[in-house]
This record gives sequence, structure tokens and C-alpha cells, in this order.
Amino acid sequence: AAALAALAASTALAASTALAASTALAAVAVRRRPRHSERRGGGRVAAGMAERLHADAMNAWTNGFTNQALELWEDILLAYPRDILALRLAHHGYFYRGDSQNLRDVVFRVQHAWDDQVPGYGYVEGMQAFGLEETHSYVQAIVKGHSAVKRIPKNPWAIHAVAHVYEMTESPKE
Repeated sequence: AAALAALAASTALAASTALAASTALAAVAVRRRPRHSERRGGGRVAAGMAERLHADAMNAWTNGFTNQALELWEDILLAYPRDILALRLAHHGYFYRGDSQNLRDVVFRVQHAWDDQVPGYGYVEGMQAFGLEETHSYVQAIVKGHSAVKRIPKNPWAIHAVAHVYEMTESPKE
């Protein structure tokens, strides 16, 4: 029982840390929109329009229109592939929908805009690791997961992905 309580406490801490980090990164993303020359996705979403699409997506989500919300977040990501809030929420939406392929692919679709010099890259790697694990790409998931944890030690998606891989490959001692 004590071990279960400790696990629950560490999971709650990791979740609250991730929420705080996502919120902080979202604030940075909203404050600093990339200049037109930095956009690589080819989308046609104007800077003010992205915020409106976020609001529309959240409205759709809260009213049970999951597919519409996901389409709106994907539209934002076409224009602003570094919009960490749109990426995180789309990733989460695909997770709740049970769509492991898009859970993985939403990160791959914006990967061209991210590298280790971009703040929040470790969180993106963590999401990527989880998507890879959910699509049974265990070797790639371990590599991305370990890299993400190295960048951000309390990265819940990366830790979760690595733990899943060890569980699925019957390597619990790792």
C-alpha cells in the first residue's frame, strides 16, 4: 500500500509538473509568434487567427466535438509548427480518441521545426517517444524517451513511454 501511495504521489507530481511546463511553454508560444519567414508549414493562419482557432478548438472540445477540435489544432500546427499548446492538445486528443497512429504522427508532422535549440524540445521528444511506444516502435521509443528525460528529467510522457517499453518487452529491471 505504501509503494502504491508513493507511486500515486510521484505520478501526481509528474502530471502537475507537466501541466505547469505546458502552461509556461504555451505562454511563451502565444507571446512570441514566429515571423512569416520562420513559418515552415505553409498554413495560412494569421497570428491573431491562431489564438481564435485555439479558442474555437477548446470550445469544440468542451462540447464533445473532438474531431473538430483536432482539425483546428492541426490547422494551427500547419501555420505554426512550434505552437507547443496546439501540439500538446492535439497529442492529448489523439490519445483520448485511441488513435495511436496520429498520436505518433502529429509530432512527426511538425518535427522539421524543432531541434535541441528550441525551448521545450524535450517535451516534444517525450510526446514523440510516447507515440512511438504506442505504435510498437520500441527501439525508437527508448532512444527518444531517454533523450527527452536527459533534457527534462521530470518529463512525464518520456518517463511513461520508457516504462511502457520496458513493460511491453518484459524488461522491468531496466
